[in-house]
Parts: sequence; C-alpha cells; structure tokens
Amino acid sequence: MLTITFPLPRRMSKYLLINKHGKRMTKGMLRLRWDKAREKAQQKALDQGDPMLAAKIGGFQFRDIRPQAASEIIDIGDANLLLGHSKQEITKRVYRRIGATAKPSK
Repeated sequence: MLTITFPLPRRMSKYLLINKHGKRMTKGMLRLRWDKAREKAQQKALDQGDPMLAAKIGGFQFRDIRPQAASEIIDIGDANLLLGHSKQEITKRVYRRIGATAKPSK
C-alpha cells in the first residue's frame, strides 16, 4: 500500500495541497510525484511476480482520478459535493462516465 504524507508547514495555507515550505503544489509538482508513485507501485507489483497488475498500474493516468471518483459514486449529489461543483449537471456532463447497460449477445 502506498502512503503519501505531507509535512505540516509552520504557517497556515489556504491551499489543500502544499509542499514542505507551505507553498501550493502546482500541477507539475503533483504530476512528478504521481509519476514516481506509479513507478514505485509498478515495480512493487513486478517484484511480487504480478506482471499483469504492473501493466495495469503503468497504464493508470493522473487524469483518471476525478472521473473515476465521480463515476463510482452512485448518488450524483454526493459526487457533485465531492467535486465541488455548483450544479449537478456539470458533474453529470463532464465527469460521470457510466456506460449503458446492454444485454449479453448470443
């Protein structure tokens, strides 16, 4: 299991994610940390002898997180609240990725 800890700054910040100096984490900074964490998880899967899991981990992209979270939450109101949107329509149109249910073919 990957655990990410953030050191507490000496001063308060209005940002949710900050670095050890109390400055906000930019998209690039988050991306670098994401890539390192993904590589570490992929290597751990390979070390445990699971190349299929390693391949899945390697294919997981940083941008997958918000739509994945919005799609897995059944109640659109809860997903809307989590993502901080003012209208549920934004959550439904932009982030929900739930496919249609089809009957199996013969």
